Amino acid sequence: MINIYDGKFNSIGMKIGKSNPLSKSWYEDKRKKNLAIFDQLKKNTENYFRTVTNTKSFHNMYTVFKPYCKYIKGEGYAKGFVSCNARGTNEFREKKSLAYLINFFMQPDIKQFIDHYHIDFDEDLFSLSTLLQWIWRSQIRDGQPIDIYIPSERMRGLLKIWMDECKGLKSIV
Repeated sequence: MINIYDGKFNSIGMKIGKSNPLSKSWYEDKRKKNLAIFDQLKKNTENYFRTVTNTKSFHNMYTVFKPYCKYIKGEGYAKGFVSCNARGTNEFREKKSLAYLINFFMQPDIKQFIDHYHIDFDEDLFSLSTLLQWIWRSQIRDGQPIDIYIPSERMRGLLKIWMDECKGLKSIV
């Protein structure tokens, strides 16, 4: 039901050293130092929708941190922005080609609070749940397949691991 893009457009989200590509701090840093990387992400996303999924703009949905939308929105998907924390709406159920252009982490002040009180909390699971909530806004909620571009190596990996674990559960049931 979920077809995850695996190709050259993902290179922009590959982790190098301690960086967290496509995280909020990455976007902030790039806005100050290298706007050309935003143009590359925009081109990759345009090419994904145009050449990989070949869907009309009406069927395309993407997310990016809202302040950076103006840098990333492009031809064929500009009107398909859905906030990464969108919940409880059926408004986007016709969307079948998706681009999740972020590497989602918990807000630092909340993370500090959790760490301060030694609360067990799985940040990867939190990030995955946010991604799944966002995906659920699309036509998958009606049992229809979707294509998704997730350039963040971390977020793509979390989704693949979850999908593999779900396959294992199906074989048990």
